[in-house]
Amino acid sequence: MIESAFLEVIVWDHDRRIVTFPEAHPALGWNACAVAGCTKITTSSSKICPTCTRRWKATGGQPLESFIAVSKREWRAIGIGDCVVPGCLRPWTTSAAQLCLTHEAHRKRAGQTLPMFLRTPGLTGFPAFGPCVVAACTRTRMGHKPSYCQSHLHRWNATRRAEPVTDELLWHRTTSAVAENNLVSLRGLPD
Repeated sequence: MIESAFLEVIVWDHDRRIVTFPEAHPALGWNACAVAGCTKITTSSSKICPTCTRRWKATGGQPLESFIAVSKREWRAIGIGDCVVPGCLRPWTTSAAQLCLTHEAHRKRAGQTLPMFLRTPGLTGFPAFGPCVVAACTRTRMGHKPSYCQSHLHRWNATRRAEPVTDELLWHRTTSAVAENNLVSLRGLPD
């Protein structure tokens, strides 16, 4: 049902069931934020993403070109990465910590900086816990229990507080994926 020409334009990852749209496409395209160090995307009509736009407006009149040239220091962004310990397949807790929950707990207990911790003799990685149980999610869960990625754990806790009688299994099947730059999840949809 989908024309092959369209499939050549987009990037379709069949195994992950993710669509990625090309940056330069006239109808489906997007722009990278022009602020140095920002990894977010923006529309074709704007030079900077909405977050950087708010930060720029808060400067009270700084010229846009000089604002763009200063590297972004606030690293609050959507995204996830693997723990930086070699061979560790668990997700980091934050982009600042760069370590999974277990390695971050070990680092704090040792009272070490990240570079010191990474030089620890015998430091080994851990296997992943498996995928998040939310049908639309592509992320790895944070532990055996709960069986959610960090973002869906926060969403589930908020849902449970707001609506204590929510059916958790139905929530697994119907809640959306975590928004990430330029990725569209088709997971959870029928084949």
